[in-house]
Amino acid sequence: MTLARRYRRALAATAGVLAVVGVAAGAISFSGGGAPPFELISGAPPQDSAPALGTPATDKGQTVEQLLELIGTTPALHAMQEAALEACMAKNGFRYEPIPFQPVDLGLGGRYGVDQMDRQPPPVDGAQENSGVKGLGEADRSAWEDVFFGEELVTEQVGFGGALGLPSDGCLAEARGEADPRWREREKVSFQLNMLMGESLARSEDDPRVDQAMKGWLSCMADRAQPVAGLEDAAGRAFAGDEAVGAASASCNGASNLPGIWREADLAAQEQLLRENPAVAAAAGGLRP
Repeated sequence: MTLARRYRRALAATAGVLAVVGVAAGAISFSGGGAPPFELISGAPPQDSAPALGTPATDKGQTVEQLLELIGTTPALHAMQEAALEACMAKNGFRYEPIPFQPVDLGLGGRYGVDQMDRQPPPVDGAQENSGVKGLGEADRSAWEDVFFGEELVTEQVGFGGALGLPSDGCLAEARGEADPRWREREKVSFQLNMLMGESLARSEDDPRVDQAMKGWLSCMADRAQPVAGLEDAAGRAFAGDEAVGAASASCNGASNLPGIWREADLAAQEQLLRENPAVAAAAGGLRP
């Protein structure tokens, strides 16, 4: 499985995490399988590879990453939402512990090498639960979740052969609507942009320059007596505690410039995807907090 496919798979599996504000159960569901066809957004078929470096940028020189940061929540909006959640839960007889603001991490540090999703251990069961639900019995926990998440979902088509199920009632929907009346649209566009991030990684992974740099990286690893089959092999061994592989990988990153070359190809692919999907770019531009 390529890095890009793993990126898409993880995104589809955790689509609701950004909206859950610290509670383990997901507030957003995703339906639709496989790699969604990007022409469903714009009608433009995906290209076979990343555009050449030097391709003119979009009107504002935007990348998908920049738009994701643009539409991300702000500390002020987050504080409003958390306060509203705490008040709503208290009104219904439950405790909710506000979650500190954390900027969205795009995972760029592991995007062009040993993949971050492979290096990080799975979360401990219950570690993401809000402290207000911890320690409750089964019946009380169920009641807490019903009040928090609500009982109804509204299906929002995302244009990628799937749909997001967003809560229409409950304290989460109430608080998010109070802090940001356009939160549903923000979730939809954020999902689309994250899918474009996965597509840009796939295109740049197939770029001839990246392929050449990858060959140099593999050769470097062999020269350092740490031969690996590829990035996933190196990731698995490093995750298992093989420090020699981790050290060699870091050294070979510099020797081959794989991260830098891949980064350039990825940014070019992101710009091209925004040109192919102007509706997504325009929707994101209209969602500045």
